[in-house]
Amino acid sequence: MAKDINLNSADWCDLVFEGKNKNYGAYRMRMTSSKRHFIAFGVIVLFTAFLAFLPVLIKTVSQALNKRDQMTEVTALSDLKLEDQVKEENTIHKE
Repeated sequence: MAKDINLNSADWCDLVFEGKNKNYGAYRMRMTSSKRHFIAFGVIVLFTAFLAFLPVLIKTVSQALNKRDQMTEVTALSDLKLEDQVKEENTIHKE
């Protein structure tokens, strides 16, 4: 017999609140509880899916940032050519 009782049904709610004040708020909350449970379940499923795909999202974003920040040309300091001599016009003579 306990298997046949649906606690979310409108008939059960009417039976529980028979002869009681249905305008108080508990009746309305009991009638809409299945909708709230469905919405809460959906939010939890979406949050769990977000957490499951978070590592993939982080990896994709970090790869995109690394590609953007990579240098295209590397120059070593030892490869730079220095002038061998200073031009005469740039030297200071003491008199």
